[in-house]
Amino acid sequence: MECVMRTLNMFCNMSGKEVSQEKTSLLFSKNVNRNMHNKLVNLSGYRVTSNLGKYLGVPIRGKMLRKNDFNYLVDQITAKLVSWKKNRLSFAGRITLAKSVIEAMPIYLMMTNRIPKAIINEIHRIQWLRNLESLNTTSIMKLGWKIATNAKDIWYEVMYDKYVIQEEFKFSGMKAGDSSLWKEITKVSKDVHKFGCWHVRDGTRICACEDNWLGEELQHNAIQHLISNNLVGARVVDLVNNQRGWSWSLLDSWLPMKWKDKICACLPPCIGQDANQFYFAGTANGEFSLKKVYQTIEVDDISHENDD
Repeated sequence: MECVMRTLNMFCNMSGKEVSQEKTSLLFSKNVNRNMHNKLVNLSGYRVTSNLGKYLGVPIRGKMLRKNDFNYLVDQITAKLVSWKKNRLSFAGRITLAKSVIEAMPIYLMMTNRIPKAIINEIHRIQWLRNLESLNTTSIMKLGWKIATNAKDIWYEVMYDKYVIQEEFKFSGMKAGDSSLWKEITKVSKDVHKFGCWHVRDGTRICACEDNWLGEELQHNAIQHLISNNLVGARVVDLVNNQRGWSWSLLDSWLPMKWKDKICACLPPCIGQDANQFYFAGTANGEFSLKKVYQTIEVDDISHENDD
C-alpha cells in the first residue's frame, strides 16, 4: 500500500491532478485479517466498500459473478423492446434493430465472462438472436488465442505471472482458487488448438504427433494406432537426422504415403532458427477470426444434434 500511495502521489504531483476521496474506495478479500485491514485503511485514508459498482454496465466483483448479476442484461433488452413497441415500429423494423442493437448489448460482457445458460435462454425467449452461447464461447476462445500466441497485452502478462502458463499453451489444469476467467480460458484451450497450426522453425517445442504442424494432428487420425511407441512424446526436431534431413528410418515402416508427402513438403527444422510460429489456419493472414470460429462451432453443434 505504501508503494501504491507513493505512486499516486508522484502521478498527482506530475500531472497536477488529485485523487477523488469520494470516488475512491477499497474492497478487501475475506482472507484479509482485521489487523491488516485496519492498517491498509489507515495508510490509504480511503473508505471501505463491499461493492465497487459497475464499469460499462458490468458488475465489478472480487469473485465469480452469479446468475443474479446478469439479470440487468434481460432488463435492458426488455426495456429496449418495450420502447420500440411504443414507437409503433413494425415487426420487420424491430427485427432489424434487434440484430444491430440487442445483439451488441451482451458482447462486452461475453469477452471476459461466461454468461449463465439460464440468462441466455431468457434473452432468446424475449427476442431470438444468434446463438449467444456459441458467441460467448468464441469470445473466450479469442482470449485463449492471445495466450497461445504470446500476446503483448498487459492482462496476458498478469495471467502469465499469476498462473505460470507452461510453454506453448500447455495447461497443467486449473485449481479451485483460480479466477473464473482463467477457468473458462482453460476449458477452451483444446478447442483453440484445433484452429491453429504450427509453422516449424527450430521444432524444439512442437510435439510431432500431438500438435498440428501438417494441417492436422497425427494422433487424432485413423493412423493413431500405427504411431511407433518410440515417437510418443517426440518433438518435430527429433525427426531430423544428422544430415539435417528427415529421418525416414523412423517413419518409413508405418507412416502412410499421404503423411510422408505432407512431411516432404515441409523444410526440416533447424536449431538456431527463429521461434516456431502458431497461426490461425482459417484465414489468409493467420489472425484469429471470430466469425470463422463461430460458424465452425455452429456447424459442429448442428452435426451433433443430427447424430443424436
